[in-house]
Amino acid sequence: MNLKVVFMPSQSLRSQLTKVKSEVEDKSNVIYRMDCPSCEQFYIGETCRKLSTRAKEHLSDIKGISFRSAVSENVHKNHHLPPIEAQIVCNEPHLNSRRIKEALYIQANKEKLFNRDSGVELNAIWNPVIHKFHEHFKL
Repeated sequence: MNLKVVFMPSQSLRSQLTKVKSEVEDKSNVIYRMDCPSCEQFYIGETCRKLSTRAKEHLSDIKGISFRSAVSENVHKNHHLPPIEAQIVCNEPHLNSRRIKEALYIQANKEKLFNRDSGVELNAIWNPVIHKFHEHFKL
């Protein structure tokens, strides 16, 4: 009996090089952040769609030299590198709650952001509550 022993790796080169979607990319109804790799600033946004879809739109704006998003504007006006990935800050299935939380995160981190706006306008009656939980929304 003439046997030949051959080593076969458990994973092919193709499987190692193919990007597998992470659970994070498939999440929807999230508040997310995109960090600028060129400076200490970041962007906070919200989406009801898959995070991967929204992140691709930001990157498409960058490639198309569009200023539709604050992320693209930061890259092109400041000659910065594009963000590498989007990270989930929190999940929130309810639209109004998600937009309020986004505004709270923006308000708590405004000195570190390149967002163009502050999200939904929060009534001044909420200022004592916002002040009390300010540290909770710091990133």
